[in-house]
Order: sequence, then structure tokens, then C-alpha cells
Amino acid sequence: MVPGQKTNLVFGIKKCGKLSLKNAMFSWDCTNDVILPVGSSNVKHINLIDIGDTANVSFEVLTNVNTKPGLYKMDMVLTYDDIEELQTITEAGTVENQKRKEIKSKAGIYIGGTTDFDIAFMERSPTGDYTFTVSNIGNNAANSVKISVPGQANWTVADGSSNSVVLGNLQKGDNTIADFSLKPAAMEKELPIKFEITYTSNDGIRQTVERELSLYSSSFTPLAESDESGGGNSSSLKYIGLAILVCIAGAVIYKKRQKKIKMKNAQEDELNEIKFDDPDR
Repeated sequence: MVPGQKTNLVFGIKKCGKLSLKNAMFSWDCTNDVILPVGSSNVKHINLIDIGDTANVSFEVLTNVNTKPGLYKMDMVLTYDDIEELQTITEAGTVENQKRKEIKSKAGIYIGGTTDFDIAFMERSPTGDYTFTVSNIGNNAANSVKISVPGQANWTVADGSSNSVVLGNLQKGDNTIADFSLKPAAMEKELPIKFEITYTSNDGIRQTVERELSLYSSSFTPLAESDESGGGNSSSLKYIGLAILVCIAGAVIYKKRQKKIKMKNAQEDELNEIKFDDPDR
């Protein structure tokens, strides 16, 4: 069972004795109510099962989305009327004294299993590398996740580049990025691209999920041109920086000159005051 996902649980009851099974009632119960029926109870009635026949009873069940993965015990009980056990002869004839009998059993049910993924295009670098986001949108964790670009007509992996990326473990709700150096079969078009995601589910089984999305194959600017344009920008920034430095230096020099002029004027004013105080000088 997958947490948070409705599951149709089917039980088979086979009659192996010499007489038909009548008025049977089947019920089940899971430890700590981890699994519960939806839309009905956990009890089903069976009117008749002939010798050698099998009756199937089904229940739509659900477990909480946050249920911890693992193996859980399920107890099963079958009660029925045993008309072969007791028969009493009376004056009126044979009277069937129906006696209820009970059979108990148990089974294990595993909660966990597979999960689901979503892939979305994120960005494209000037060198032609495409970046994608990979998200675990299911209700189970995924271990040892690997995403690959299989062989296909519309897209190929560039020579010398790997067609797969190991993403590690992804818990439910987690996402990460994967980069691929891709070459499209045609430019300026919406082209479908296929991915394969392989991972180990909670039950230890290696799973494979296939996904496909539409990707626009636009042309890109070579790295050399981007470097040249970057160099031009850096040159412009250098000129702007020099201009700023010149302005700052001019402001500092201007402030120093103004300070010297103020000091000179203050000294002259002080000399004039001294002359007025001492006429002989």
C-alpha cells in the first residue's frame, strides 16, 4: 500500500470441506488502526460458498499519508454456521442445531513502496548545458536516485558528456537539479525530450519511472563572444571607476586648500588684533 492512496484490498475465502459454507461473516483488523476501510465497515457477509468454490470480498482502504513505511500485521476472522457439527434426532425428525464456528488467521501487509517524480526545465547556459529540476512528488522516499537521457531522435547528449546524473536520496517533497549537455535535432522548435528516473523504493526494489516534457531548442551565444562582451563591460567599468577616483581626489584636494585658506585668514586676524591692543608695535 502507498500512504495516502486508496487501495482495493481483496480477500479470498475458499470452501474446502464436504458441505457448503452458509451464513458466513468475514472481518479484518490492522494493528493500531493503521489501515482503515473507506465508505464501509471492515465486515462483509457471505450467504453461501459451495464446495470447492472461492468467494472474494473487497474493501476500499486507506492509510495516513504520514504512516511510517514497514510491514504491519492484519488479523482476519471468519465466523460461520456449522450444520455438520451437531444434529439431534427428535420425535419430529432431524433438527439442525446450527453452531457458530470461528476461524482466525493473520497476514502481513507492507506500507510504503513506490513514489512519483516531476521534471521541469529551469535554465540554459551559454555553453548549451540545460538545467532541470527533479522533484519527489509522491508520498514515499526514494533512495539512490539517478536520472538519465536515453537514446532518442530529437535530443542527443554532447560528445564527452554523461547521459546520466546521480541525485542521491530524495525524501518526499524534496527536489534537486540535474545538468545535461544536450544537442537538439532542429533549432528554434519545441521538441519532446524523454527522461528515465531509477530509484530504490522503501521495499528495496529498484524502480524505473519514465517522464517526457517539451523543450524549446534555441540557439545560444558561444562562450568566446560572451567573454568579449564581458571584457567590453569590464573596460567600461574601469573607466567609470577611474572617473569616480578622480572626482574623489579633486574633492579631497579642494577641501585641503579650503582648510589652508581658513587657517591663513585666522592667523592674519589674530595679528591684526595684537596690533590694535599694543600701539607701540
